Amino acid sequence: MPSRSRLILANLSFAAIAFIVCVGLVEGVLRTTHLFGARRSWSQPDDWIRWRFTPDREYWYYGENDHPITGRINAHGWRDRERAIEKPDGGFRVAVIGDSFVAAFEVEAESTMCAIAERGLRAVIPDAEVLNFGRVGMTLTEEIIVLDRDALPFDPDVVAIVFAPINDIRDIDRRSAVPALRPFFVEGREGELVLDRSFKENRSFRARAAINGMKQRSALFSLVSERYNAMRFAQRQRQVDAPTTIVAGATTMSGHLTLCTVAPDTLYAQNYALCKKLIRRAASMCHDGGIRFVLVGINNVYLDEKIAALRSVDPTFDPAFFDSDLGAMADSSGFDYIGLQGVFRENYLANGERLHWAHWNYRGNRIAAEALTSAIVAGSAP
Repeated sequence: MPSRSRLILANLSFAAIAFIVCVGLVEGVLRTTHLFGARRSWSQPDDWIRWRFTPDREYWYYGENDHPITGRINAHGWRDRERAIEKPDGGFRVAVIGDSFVAAFEVEAESTMCAIAERGLRAVIPDAEVLNFGRVGMTLTEEIIVLDRDALPFDPDVVAIVFAPINDIRDIDRRSAVPALRPFFVEGREGELVLDRSFKENRSFRARAAINGMKQRSALFSLVSERYNAMRFAQRQRQVDAPTTIVAGATTMSGHLTLCTVAPDTLYAQNYALCKKLIRRAASMCHDGGIRFVLVGINNVYLDEKIAALRSVDPTFDPAFFDSDLGAMADSSGFDYIGLQGVFRENYLANGERLHWAHWNYRGNRIAAEALTSAIVAGSAP
């Protein structure tokens, strides 16, 4: 009997060793080849904005472009070069806050809108800096938190918030957000906007915080976690989109695009109204600090074939709706508006250029940067 126990123990030990060796080999392969897009995580939980980039962490990203993009998150936790918090004497700073279009992992760091705009500004203002406060998936809720907590300490002269209708409008409300585990502004008893950060007490958020160390150390663990999260994201997106999407033939008109018609989706109309309240709040925060505020509206639909397809769903579709509506709000509220819908459409009509993959391609980042640079220079002229 004792010899049989020793045999079982030896077999279990061998199996455990073999398992550990196999896992180690798989981990080594994933780290060196990035098979299946595997990479160690470079993000960490944040109980204010749900998650953020990990300071001083190297990143590897492969999506949309034809080659991987690598680099390092700076010491403050942003995809940007290193910045001193204290602004140099005579310096001029622009803080750009937004989502994945601002972070722009699809292109090298020097090819992002912010980096190109910084070089363009320095041709006119030698000490100009354009600070990148972009994080994938942010909405105006998180962007106002980032403005107050992260951007204002750098003493910017200009703050530019980049508004992306497709997810900013959807994800601003818990009923339609993908994912819903995030902060929200909700109306208080007196109609005031109150920040709800109850997500940080959620068991799922705490569990993600608990396993984050493993995601940062293991490409295999990170890959499995990312695949699971992507599946949950897709399920939630289908659940949210189904009631708000209009279908005609092979063309769909999602919730935010219905706002560009005479029959907008009710929930998305409410969400958009909240977005505009938060934009005014951000503008007020900047004005109170003597900071110029600029709203940048990401292009909506600028290609002829896409416009035609959407008008086949609803003939009243107006691709310039957001530029017109947000531009009017900016005029009445006393801040600047840069409408990239008009900029991209004009470029397309003149040159026939496609400025996207899913996000901006190299040329798209450059066109957006040139529009931002021109507006800032014009507003800074004596």
